[in-house]
Amino acid sequence: MTEEAIALYRICFTEDSDAVCDVVFSQRLAQAEQRELFSDGRLVSVLWLVKKKMYFSGEVLPVPHVVGLCTHPDYRGRGFATELIRRTVSSLPGVPFLTLYPFSHEFYKRLGFATVSFDDDPPDRAEKVSAPTDLLEDLYRDFCAGADYYYIRNKADFDFYRAVNAPYGEGYALLDGGRKGFSSPDEY
Repeated sequence: MTEEAIALYRICFTEDSDAVCDVVFSQRLAQAEQRELFSDGRLVSVLWLVKKKMYFSGEVLPVPHVVGLCTHPDYRGRGFATELIRRTVSSLPGVPFLTLYPFSHEFYKRLGFATVSFDDDPPDRAEKVSAPTDLLEDLYRDFCAGADYYYIRNKADFDFYRAVNAPYGEGYALLDGGRKGFSSPDEY
């Protein structure tokens, strides 16, 4: 991971505090594969591929997960992010699908991606309370039981989610109002 890529991420994702960026880069992206696009010798667009595993129709599959796709503000609107995604997808022969954390559902839709699961509205009467990681793992496992597909997550994943949300004062939590689950500030 290059300092130039980290700097570009920080320029593009200003909503992420320094504390959040530190967690993201040390715990998640340090092991990810960085993909870059340059123009006139300058890094203008970057993304990271995080290795994930997914349960899909009875099988466990390795699935690349796109994180942090961004383009320098001075170079936006010129197709750099589109080109970087296209190059990345074409470099993954034999991979049946990839997942991503979208900055814009419409952007990805124009490239042929589909939104399979997304909900940004909290359940009615949701109350956030603190919960230990092992309980979150149990809730996730219960949530996924019987599903056709889901990410395989472990303690390290939940520790990461808690750490990345900690600077906002909100870690993963239980939701109680007839249902129990887990949440982050931007996912339900």
